[in-house]
Amino acid sequence: MDVTSLGLRTNLMIVTLAGGQVEDRGEYVVARSPDNPTFWWGNFLALPRPPQPEEVSGWLDTFAAELPTAAHRTFALDSVPEPAGGPATSVLGTATAWQAPWTSAGFTSWSDSVLVAESVREPLHVNTEATYRPLASEADWAQLVELRCANDDDHEPAAYRVFVEASVRGIRRMVADGHGQWWGAFIGGRLLSTMGLFTDGSGVARYQNVDTHPDARRLGLAGTLAYRVGRWGLAELGARQLVIVAEPTGMAIALYRQVGFVDAEPVDQLEKAPPGDAPTPAP
Repeated sequence: MDVTSLGLRTNLMIVTLAGGQVEDRGEYVVARSPDNPTFWWGNFLALPRPPQPEEVSGWLDTFAAELPTAAHRTFALDSVPEPAGGPATSVLGTATAWQAPWTSAGFTSWSDSVLVAESVREPLHVNTEATYRPLASEADWAQLVELRCANDDDHEPAAYRVFVEASVRGIRRMVADGHGQWWGAFIGGRLLSTMGLFTDGSGVARYQNVDTHPDARRLGLAGTLAYRVGRWGLAELGARQLVIVAEPTGMAIALYRQVGFVDAEPVDQLEKAPPGDAPTPAP
């Protein structure tokens, strides 16, 4: 399968760098994260196009065969290039008829925005109070777990902590293997905003999990950190293109545009939660 979407390609890159497995089956791609089996977007199928109504049950059977222990169901859809070779477009808004069987089967669908930058600039609100640096100590990593758990209101706390702890182990593996760093904004030694930036050496670097503690919103921390991390990635990580994915109607996307990111394409997704659960964050 020739993956067109930059967002999907970098999702698959992160799965691999974190110790997961990505296998191209020709008609689809399967991503597995054995060390984090409840990570929905570390365990999913990537499809080249929207399935026709008569194909939905077959894809559900394929998911079950490829990821037999997964309670969730997640599919990423490759975007569609414009005929003249222009930017890729979403498959979700082009024809809604194909979505009906998925909705009937309990799936939700949405598009995230993929943004790119080849340079970065300071945000409008620069925070000069914080210290900005990569996470280094065991105490730093423990604070990352607590920050991510503090930002979640949708999941059963104990189960979500298991997911977060497994995710952080994957992050630390990427850092140890030299693929990037996880950065934080600290005030008084307290981690208040955080994000990662990683690459496989191709010149493309992907931001990961931009999080700010609920107590520290609107202080300019995330924007300042995104700017500093971007400068570091371009200067020290060998990146020529920075990639970040955001909700198109969320507050964060305006911040990313402030620091120099521009919209490139959508990335389309379908997911179904186990009974009584809610989605885990995308990468």
